Amino acid sequence: MMRLAELCALGGLELQRDADVLSLGFVDIPLDGRLVFARDAENLQRAMAAPGVAAILTAPALAPCVGSGPLGLAVAPDPGRAFVELHNSLAAHTSFYGTPSPSAIDPTARIHPKAHVDDASVVIGAGCIIDAGAIVLAGTRVAPDAHIMSGAVLGADGFQSMRFADGVVDFRHMGRVEIGERAVVMANAVIARAVFRQATRIGADCRIGNGAFVSHNVQIGARSLIGHGAIVAGNAHLGENITLGPGAICLDRLSIGAGAFVTAGAVITKAVDPEQRVSGNFAVPHDRFLGHVKRVAGGGAP
Repeated sequence: MMRLAELCALGGLELQRDADVLSLGFVDIPLDGRLVFARDAENLQRAMAAPGVAAILTAPALAPCVGSGPLGLAVAPDPGRAFVELHNSLAAHTSFYGTPSPSAIDPTARIHPKAHVDDASVVIGAGCIIDAGAIVLAGTRVAPDAHIMSGAVLGADGFQSMRFADGVVDFRHMGRVEIGERAVVMANAVIARAVFRQATRIGADCRIGNGAFVSHNVQIGARSLIGHGAIVAGNAHLGENITLGPGAICLDRLSIGAGAFVTAGAVITKAVDPEQRVSGNFAVPHDRFLGHVKRVAGGGAP
């Protein structure tokens, strides 16, 4: 925990009202005690109503809208840029996101000599198998009897960037990856660690197919099957016993209910109900797609 005043001093922000801050985070990601940023009036209203928000970073012109409530308040000319730069500075120069500890590998785990396991902040449980060429990075916890196949990467960075007029700034990923008991991560799959003080979780007995990508802070329930080459974008929640077919894509912040079946190549653009079976790739030009939907809904010719 840090006081907002300390964060302002580190990030060159103007403090208007102090508060305790446990983590940085986005408005729509539940995380207690977090500092969020708001660039416009609409996002500011969402930030003020969101549970778990302890403090807000916004533009000077918007600061009076926050009022005199309990929320901490800081301002900067460009709140988005100030936020990502503060996060990266905390990651690089402080222990705000935790202090590295020596990696702990159970003596019964089998680590191939040509696998890479970071020396700090990795935990590998009893009976695990880490194949040749696999990479296990800091912030990863592998539960007993899991199997990480050749070329898989645990703890990589995902795609969390902010674009500005003079370039693009990437968020450093400072959360964790947790692999459940008896889970299998197949060859060349990549599991990204969470950005903030959270964890990407792969449930017990899951299978992550060859070349699949699971992004930051994704939650996948036990016994779920993620097909070869599938993509699960950031902050998606997948229930237990779901099947995501080969090459399927689940967009960020979506949910797939327990027992659902997503066929090969499908693109998930809205929540999927439990036990529901869905198919289809709707990645066509947006205006064309909307026109098709209107024609189908109206019973007209395609």
